[in-house]
Amino acid sequence: MKEYVFDTSALLTYIENEEGIETVESLLMKTLTVRPAILLSGKL
Repeated sequence: MKEYVFDTSALLTYIENEEGIETVESLLMKTLTVRPAILLSGKL
């Protein structure tokens, strides 16, 4: 199983529709069909 780690920068790129959104969106869409693991980095 593939794993992806999204940091804050990647998530903000997606949320704020910034340059690079295509890459982030593509990986997010893969999770709907292939079900790779997505990990989020950061402090809780």
